[in-house]
Amino acid sequence: MTLSFSALSRALLLSIPLLACSIDGASAMQATVRWADTATSESGFKIERLVSSTGLYSQIALTAANITSFVDTNLLANTTYCYRVRAYNAAGNSEYSNEMCGTTR
Repeated sequence: MTLSFSALSRALLLSIPLLACSIDGASAMQATVRWADTATSESGFKIERLVSSTGLYSQIALTAANITSFVDTNLLANTTYCYRVRAYNAAGNSEYSNEMCGTTR
């Protein structure tokens, strides 16, 4: 069986899991989400956020390749935010990182 370039690129992207993502410095105004870039063929990363511990995730940002952090601004005080990240390229998306949650002050 021969894989096309697109299928091979997707297989390479999906076979490299992202390392744990974390939240630094959650305050009433912003949270910094960090992750390890273990993908080698990504076009960038998609950052998704969930407000509270229920509901649905929604994509809030796209980054360029080789970026490993994102600052989420204009957050509400005393609110729990959860984040997950995944790499993407023209062939598709990687698996999600772990979910990381934090509550603003």
